[in-house]
Amino acid sequence: MKREEHGDVADLILVNGKLITVDPRDTVTEAVAIRNGRILKLGDNEAVKSFAGKNTRTVDLAAKL
Repeated sequence: MKREEHGDVADLILVNGKLITVDPRDTVTEAVAIRNGRILKLGDNEAVKSFAGKNTRTVDLAAKL
C-alpha cells in the first residue's frame, strides 16, 4: 500500500540540511519529514522523501542548518 493509504504522508519535508538530533549520540542527519507537528522520519534525503504526498511542502535547506 502507498503511504497515503496508511496516513504516513508528511505535511512538510526539509531536505539537504544539517540536522542534529538530541539522541545519546547527537546524530547528524540531512532530512526530516513532519506531520501535524510531529516527526515522522529522520534520515537521508531519499528515505525522507518517500514520505511525500501530493500536498506535501518540501523545503530545500541548501545545507544551511
